[in-house]
Amino acid sequence: MRVDGKAFRQAREEIRKNARQTRGKRGEPAKGTQEWLANVATIRTCDGELMPLSVRTVQYLERGSASIQTIDAVSPHLGLNGRSLILDYGQDAITVDAPGIIDLRPEA
Repeated sequence: MRVDGKAFRQAREEIRKNARQTRGKRGEPAKGTQEWLANVATIRTCDGELMPLSVRTVQYLERGSASIQTIDAVSPHLGLNGRSLILDYGQDAITVDAPGIIDLRPEA
């Protein structure tokens, strides 16, 4: 689904700006980087196991494409209400099939 990727990127960059400016180490990325966000945000797999996001997933999010699981995983770490930044809820994947007549008049 499409999201406001610019808002997610700005929130992450704000954290980076306010954090202590370090380069980070292998396995410990600097706070506010895409790697840091990918490591701290986790999603639950089909098996019930928690897995960190990939950096590629964070990049897609910042470009404006993400799943609801990604949005829910990233939002608390950025201090955002991520669901309010969704621009569409996968409208292309939703189809309406009405085999009969739909009557939308009030009962009275």
